[in-house]
Amino acid sequence: EFNRTIETQVEHIREQLKTTSQASITAIERSLAGVQRSILRLQVRTEVDPAQRMTLAQRLLYYTTEAASDEVPEAISAILRAIDEGVRVTTREVPSLNALLDKVKPEHSAFANKLREKLVNVSIV
Repeated sequence: EFNRTIETQVEHIREQLKTTSQASITAIERSLAGVQRSILRLQVRTEVDPAQRMTLAQRLLYYTTEAASDEVPEAISAILRAIDEGVRVTTREVPSLNALLDKVKPEHSAFANKLREKLVNVSIV
């Protein structure tokens, strides 16, 4: 009887550790993703080459559409600015961007629609 009680307690502690570990890992992953987005935002803001800024902004849009939708306008604005500065969009980028724009939350649809309109009228290479 005593051994069963000990085994039950050990199993209970093992399950608690597993749950706690998984929660800790998830929290660390979220924090790391936030840091990565912050670095990417900083790179988008400071990049002087419009083509490179466009690439960085596309990555930022990819990472923010689901995880941090409040950062979506900044990513879209950077893409629009790069296009206005003469960066050409490739035939592969258009469907990729449209797929990302499909994921943009309704509160940012004006930004998404503006970029969609720009993609229709942009020079494609």
